[in-house]
Amino acid sequence: MTDNSSPVSKVLVHDCDRDKEAAIKQFCDDNQLVALKASSNNVLDVLRSYVDLGGVFLSEDLDGEPGAGIKLGEEIHRIRPELPIFLRINSESSNIEDPKKAFCATYTIESIDTLKTIINEYIFCTYYPNALIRGIEEITCDTLHHFFDNVDINVSAPYLVKDRIIFGELFSLIPVESCWCKGYMTLQSEEGNVRKMVKAEKLNEEAGDVENFRVINDVLSEITNMAWGTIRNRFISENCPASDVKTQVPIIVNHKNKYITFGTNTPQLCFKYTLSRPEGASFSLYIKFVFNLHWAPEKFSENQPSVNELVTSGELEFF
Repeated sequence: MTDNSSPVSKVLVHDCDRDKEAAIKQFCDDNQLVALKASSNNVLDVLRSYVDLGGVFLSEDLDGEPGAGIKLGEEIHRIRPELPIFLRINSESSNIEDPKKAFCATYTIESIDTLKTIINEYIFCTYYPNALIRGIEEITCDTLHHFFDNVDINVSAPYLVKDRIIFGELFSLIPVESCWCKGYMTLQSEEGNVRKMVKAEKLNEEAGDVENFRVINDVLSEITNMAWGTIRNRFISENCPASDVKTQVPIIVNHKNKYITFGTNTPQLCFKYTLSRPEGASFSLYIKFVFNLHWAPEKFSENQPSVNELVTSGELEFF
């Protein structure tokens, strides 16, 4: 479990001025941004890969070449248009023509604090109740322990992404709907590593062929159902029926590019779980939520079980 229930966001920083880079790093540390640094020769490779990000910080000039950062930003916008790009300019008098609208904001190092409002608009545009985040972590850890024996589970700080990259070959999706939300929960992981870690009796319970990919699919389906069922029981009251919002948007999946879009620019709330055993076997599982159809956190509440319910369930008993 993480101690901090406020989501963070990972951003790629590419700035060749070390003094300015230090100030950007400090700004990120102060504003819930996890800064990742890329070298000059691999920025586009990183962005073409399946790393999830909330945004990109670039400088106007790169490697001593005036305007190189502008060209790079336009190329990044072409291949990852969902990512907001923040461009550091040399001075307020810099004349940056941006006909392709690649940059969501420009700033000087002296005016970097003006980005606080802008990152809230582009990255941290959605408020998530702390009880919801803590509850999701607790529920999913308990669920994973049910399916995997003798594992340590490390949970990263919850984070937000604007991109739509899919991790691994295993992908499950289930609708999430109540009076305060409407969207989807997804689970994503790598089939081979999951297979090595699943409880042996799960693999052999209904199928002697452990290489049968359908068995692993069934395991992921069970994890999804159990996690969502518990989340629903804890956070969705009978007095909070499904939203009457009838909006639907197409979900597009591009398998070749490991990409999914839910039809809106709503950020995804992500949790990364790393499961490991003492002998070294491990795998990562991502659980992501996108409330793309309805989000009303002011209506959110956590169900508090009554004494009678706890007695019925066996958690309490009368003397």
